[in-house]
Amino acid sequence: MKRSTSQTAGAARAEAGQEGNAPTRAWGLGALAVACTLVAGFLLWRLAGAPDFTAIHRSSLGLVLKKWTYYPAYALVVDTLARPLFWVLFGGILVLEKLFPARREQKLFSVSFAQDLVWFFFSMTVGVVFIGAYVTILRDFYADHLTFLTVEPIRALPEWARFAWGVLLTDFLRWLHHWVRHKVPVFWHFHAVHHSQKELNLFTQLRYHILEYIIAHTISTIPLLMLAVDVPVIVAWNIFHMWFARFYHANIRMNLGPLRYVLVTPQSHRIHHSNLAEHQDKNFGVMFSIWDRLLGTQIEDADLYPETGIHDRSFPHEKTARGVALITTPIAQHLYPFRAIWRDWRAKHGGGTDADAPDNGQTDAPDRGRTHASDNDSTGAS
Repeated sequence: MKRSTSQTAGAARAEAGQEGNAPTRAWGLGALAVACTLVAGFLLWRLAGAPDFTAIHRSSLGLVLKKWTYYPAYALVVDTLARPLFWVLFGGILVLEKLFPARREQKLFSVSFAQDLVWFFFSMTVGVVFIGAYVTILRDFYADHLTFLTVEPIRALPEWARFAWGVLLTDFLRWLHHWVRHKVPVFWHFHAVHHSQKELNLFTQLRYHILEYIIAHTISTIPLLMLAVDVPVIVAWNIFHMWFARFYHANIRMNLGPLRYVLVTPQSHRIHHSNLAEHQDKNFGVMFSIWDRLLGTQIEDADLYPETGIHDRSFPHEKTARGVALITTPIAQHLYPFRAIWRDWRAKHGGGTDADAPDNGQTDAPDRGRTHASDNDSTGAS
């Protein structure tokens, strides 16, 4: 018995030590990723400009390789990490998390932060290529086939008026497709990847399945093209929206006072990520909270800061900040929606088992697109 107790204590110390080393690993892996990206970007830049390789990098194969390697590295380094604004806003959000934490026990640099940092690098590299190519195709398709949708009278309005109409229309459509992704079970399985985070942080904003970006960019780009808003203005707005979303995903205890009646806040969006049944399908707002208030989906209590996450035992949550796991876990999380859809199909056709079912304490209903806590599970633990 004494030996067993000693072994248990040793295992506990090892686990605590691993958790304590998570911030160091997160910073170390982040620094290594930045350094590797810088080196890769420099080498690719030199390679692209070297006379001996001119014929190669201008060939079809060279252009493809450049598109999938050089441009993502350039976007990550030059357009993001090399900009002082990135570090100012990044540092500012971390300061707010330190001064006003929604959950005091949550560490700034935890295993969850390290995992979402990997999602950040993924979205800024692979995502840049995939999404950039899709948006380009979408813009060209609009120019070739959908210009009849352009609201010509809008062109007579000042730029700021066209921009304002575009922002309102886009935000409402984002609210609508957000609502759809919660209500349609197939769509929810993909969106559940985002909702799976138990420790919200500023990089949770980029914890999205790559297929979700197709829907988001379609809905956010087409209305602005219809209203003839200039592309640079669209880009500037998207950058602002991206950082505002990072702000309200962070571990910050803040409801913005009277501004909460117009804008989404860290408090109201935490309600949206809540794993409690009473908060299910509420606070869908993406930028503005006015749509939730008008359509009756807003939780008015501005002092609630519940636990977050989903109740599905099969979801591959991150458990360690070790290098290999940080890479393999997002891959498993990308595969999760397909496994969940297959599980639902088997259950519907009588081929599933109890072990396949999500740990949500309730049976699935047609109008429920997300898993949630049972009536007896008030702790929110999954």
